[in-house]
Amino acid sequence: MLNGRFFLCEICKMKSLFGFVLAVFILLVQIGCKPLEQDSVAVAVGIRIDEFLPEEQFRSDLKGLSEKKFQILQIELPLLADSQTIFPKINRTALFQLSKILSQSEITPFQIQVMVTRTHLDQLFPAGKPDSLETWKHYYWQELKEILNRIPSNRMQIFWIGNDFQPIETEQEFWKTITDSVRKHPLHTNLKIGYAARTERITNLPIWQYFDYIGIQNEIPADRNYKMYAKKHHTEISKFSDSLQKNIWITNLNLLETDKLLQCKNSLRFWESKPISGITVNTIYPITAIHDSVTRFGVAKRPDLIQFLQKINHPAIQKTKESSK
Repeated sequence: MLNGRFFLCEICKMKSLFGFVLAVFILLVQIGCKPLEQDSVAVAVGIRIDEFLPEEQFRSDLKGLSEKKFQILQIELPLLADSQTIFPKINRTALFQLSKILSQSEITPFQIQVMVTRTHLDQLFPAGKPDSLETWKHYYWQELKEILNRIPSNRMQIFWIGNDFQPIETEQEFWKTITDSVRKHPLHTNLKIGYAARTERITNLPIWQYFDYIGIQNEIPADRNYKMYAKKHHTEISKFSDSLQKNIWITNLNLLETDKLLQCKNSLRFWESKPISGITVNTIYPITAIHDSVTRFGVAKRPDLIQFLQKINHPAIQKTKESSK
């Protein structure tokens, strides 16, 4: 009889413990402590402009994106080494196109991000690390300022001021000076700033205190096992971003293979419950468009992929952890 009472008592304790755990879980969800899930990421469409866009086609694409509830454009501007000086320079055609894009009424519903990117390292850094980092910084800031001057006041939400600039991406003083200058620009007082690096380099860079977003070039080396690579680095980056109170944006989700839906899911599966603010699905103009069957557009004419992106899309850019503390 004593054993029976003991057993019933233990069951009551277990029920009480279970009830307590359940109550705590419900409370955490209610107060917003739930980990960021895949169904709350912002999906941006990346558009690279280094030549003239087909204007009518582009307007049609914007309308198609808006109808499908995609509301963020990430505009890539390639940065190259000037052939005369080896210092950085944005293609002037691309800058002209940027101004033209932002003047179109069809772009009004969209949130805008601009990313200063590179094509190949040897095109931006033909001599490796610049001989004079101060001089390189001077020219670089002139180019960034040119971009900022062309964008209407507070029209841009995130300015990605670099993308895998390996020869200089550990230079703390360089990035501190550049980010300070960007933040002081009178037209863009509420601007968030990001930098994108390769996955395996993220946790070793000493520059993240100067940025609002940690950007990830989601490229897996061809000689690595995808599952092992993703599991290792994504877990490390998740803990790292938490420690810095920064959010993650996957800036380069290229979908150029045959089965784009499977590729997209595989790229995101190891990021579940990790602190992702958004992803950018990349494209290259002028071969386009969201409703066109012959395309290099990452979204392409794939209803299943579009439906998946719509399902996980949370259009509003979330507050950075830093700004929400």
